[in-house]
Amino acid sequence: MIKILYAYPEPLPSQKARSIQVTATCAALARKTEVMVVADIQDNMFSGLGISKPEQLIIKSINRNIGPVISNMVFNWQLDRLIRTIRFDIIISRHPKLAAKLCGKGLAVIFEVHEILKDKHPGRKDLSQIEKQIAQDAKGLIFISEGLRRRWEELYKTPPCAVVPSGTFCNNDLPQKDRSLPVRKIYYAGTTYYKWKGIETLFSALEMLPDLELVMIGETDREIIPEPVRQRVKLLGHMTNESVRTELQKARIAILPNSAQSITSRLYTSPLKLLEYMSSGASVVASDLPSIREIVSEKECVFFTPDSPEDLAKAIMILVNDPGLETTLSIAAWEKAKEYAWDARAEKILTFAASLGVL
Repeated sequence: MIKILYAYPEPLPSQKARSIQVTATCAALARKTEVMVVADIQDNMFSGLGISKPEQLIIKSINRNIGPVISNMVFNWQLDRLIRTIRFDIIISRHPKLAAKLCGKGLAVIFEVHEILKDKHPGRKDLSQIEKQIAQDAKGLIFISEGLRRRWEELYKTPPCAVVPSGTFCNNDLPQKDRSLPVRKIYYAGTTYYKWKGIETLFSALEMLPDLELVMIGETDREIIPEPVRQRVKLLGHMTNESVRTELQKARIAILPNSAQSITSRLYTSPLKLLEYMSSGASVVASDLPSIREIVSEKECVFFTPDSPEDLAKAIMILVNDPGLETTLSIAAWEKAKEYAWDARAEKILTFAASLGVL
C-alpha cells in the first residue's frame, strides 16, 4: 500500500476553493490508502463539507505563527523535522515554492500544477526558476487541465505527468427539480473578486433579462452590482460547501461566465463550480472556452461567446424557453459529473503514482 504525505502550508479549513479541493482529495485518497495531510489546522478540516474523516487519514498540524507573525519558513522547518521521522512513499503538494524545496532535497515529489508562474508574473525570474527546478527534479506532475500541460511543455522539461481535473461531491440520485412553472431564477456560485470570473458580463446580461432574478452564492459586495439590476440580485453570502450543494439543488439554470481575456480562464482552470453545478442537476450556461470544453460539450451545456452579454442573455433564454432541453442537459450533466467524483480523482492520482514506481 502506497503511503502519501500531502503538504499544504495554509490553514485548513478556509473559505478558499483550494481548501475544499485539498480536503476532499485527501479524504478520497485515504479511502484507498494511507495519507498524512500536513497543514496549519485551525479547526475540524471537514467542517461544512458533509463528509467524515476516513480512518486511514492522519492529520498533522503545523502552526505557522511566530507570535503575531505568520511565516511559511516555520512550516517548512517543522515539515523538515517531520519528514525525517516518518515513512512515506511520495509527497504531493500544490505549492510551487514548497515543492521546489522538497524536490531539491531529493524527495519523491508529485507537484500538482494549477497555474504557470512564468505567465502570471512574467517579470519574476525567481518564480520561473522555481518552475524550472520542479521540472528538473519532481518525480511527476499532475495538471488540472490539458491546457496547463501543453503550456508547461512549451516552457519546461516535463517529467512523467497526468491530467487530473478538479472533483465534485456527487449525489447518488438525480436531484429533482420542480419544472411545473417557468424559470424565474438563475444561479451563480463562487467568488466575484477576479475580473476573469466574468461577473460584469453576467450583470450586463441580466439587464437584458427583466423577468429573471440572479441568486449569488458567495461573498459579494452589493456595491459592485449595477443599479439597474440591483433589486433583482439576491445575495446569499458565504455558505459552507455542503450548504452550497444543497442550495444548488434548487437551481434549474446555473451560469459560468468566465472571461476569455485571461489565460487562466481560457486554458488553465478546472472550475469547482462547474462540477458542482453539474452534480446538482442544474442546466449549465457556460463561456465557450477550451478549459470548459475539456469537461463538457453541447450534450451537457449551452455555450455562449465569452465576454458577450448579448450572447449570454440569448443562451439563458434558450433554456428558459425550452424546458425539455433544460431537463435533457441537466440529466446529462449530472451523469457526466460522476466521472469527476472525488473518489474517481483519487483513483487517477494513485494510478499515476503507481506508474512512477513508488510502490
